[in-house]
Amino acid sequence: MLQILRSNQLLVVIIVVIYAVLFHLHAFLVPTQWAPSSQGILSSFVYEWIDINSMAARIASTVLVIIQALMINHLANVNKIAKPFSYFPAGFYLLVSSYFHESGTLTPILMANTFYILAIIELYKVYKKNNCTDIIFNVGLWVGISGLFYFSMNVFLIFGLLGLLTLRGLKIGDWLILIIGFFVPTFLLGTYFFWNDELPLFLQNQLTDNIGFLDFNYPAHWQFYVRLGALVLFLLISLVSFQNYLSKQTIQSQKFITLLFAALFISFLSILVQHNIEADHFMILAVPLSIFLSMTFLSIKKRTIAEIFFIILFLLALGLQFNEYLLSFF
Repeated sequence: MLQILRSNQLLVVIIVVIYAVLFHLHAFLVPTQWAPSSQGILSSFVYEWIDINSMAARIASTVLVIIQALMINHLANVNKIAKPFSYFPAGFYLLVSSYFHESGTLTPILMANTFYILAIIELYKVYKKNNCTDIIFNVGLWVGISGLFYFSMNVFLIFGLLGLLTLRGLKIGDWLILIIGFFVPTFLLGTYFFWNDELPLFLQNQLTDNIGFLDFNYPAHWQFYVRLGALVLFLLISLVSFQNYLSKQTIQSQKFITLLFAALFISFLSILVQHNIEADHFMILAVPLSIFLSMTFLSIKKRTIAEIFFIILFLLALGLQFNEYLLSFF
């Protein structure tokens, strides 16, 4: 399975699509009813346009995951983070997300991740670039929009500021541009609600209903422990392998990798501000973890071991999606 993803041929995109369909197949075979635990104001807009339990929502969820996987693959390869060029980052994003994202659900965090990825792509463009005011503004803009879909994504404003410091040095002007870009979406949307005499509704939907502190809502069943175990395993692999990620890399790539590593820690700040945290919240970690896991598996010299390990993770992820069928045999 991994051998196919090692290729840099465009046809491998078809394999990526097949992986995504497999991870989301359960949603189409046995549709389930669900409701988001918390949502930003833009998520609420989306749910007014589309029934969250409809076939259209399940298709949109699957397509969005595929797009994000390819965006991450582009991010890793164009910045020469995961070498050689492959579709490993895309494959591992699908794998990691399947542990924390219920198949076929168009969740706020899933939608927010799209703009988070765009923010990272834009941020990496500022390295050794003199005139990049528009790019810096866009970084803040994408993070701000992401936070309007899922409130705790706002913590990545810190990531943007840290990224500018790492890639361009301490320039107060850059920070001000980033912060302005970050607040522009909120200002424009707040102005719209104010103009329609609905500002209290905006503040409640975006702030009051979403702010919490260590507010976890996890049912204690076997799926929870499998997801928690997978999260710990992925984090341990990334932590233990960090120095290997940096070896034989250019200064530019080392800075990019270090920033992704910082994103892992910044992600955990989200649990300090998010209300009603469920398993899908940890999709917030899927972007850096997928890249780090792809780098780990690319570095394994014995490909048979890598294949076996990947197949185990792959089957376990499918087991989570089709858990009711598995339980019926016991």
